[in-house]
Amino acid sequence: MNDFLEAAKSRDKDDDSSDRYEKLKKEDAGTQDEDLARKRFEELKEEAKQEYVEEQKRKEKKKQEDDEEDDEPGFVTY
Repeated sequence: MNDFLEAAKSRDKDDDSSDRYEKLKKEDAGTQDEDLARKRFEELKEEAKQEYVEEQKRKEKKKQEDDEEDDEPGFVTY
């Protein structure tokens, strides 16, 4: 909503505020394709997030396996 207000209040001579407002309105409604660079950025961001989550899961699993190995008694000599 703030983007709409900024677009409406903007007095940039190079870009008509009403055009920017309409563009933002269409993007928000999903009726206009987003910029290809923005789409690619969002895809890469999502991929990086998934990789991070998977890496954290692997680290946690490895840590649990290491903890389980430490809990098992080894050779005991008396």
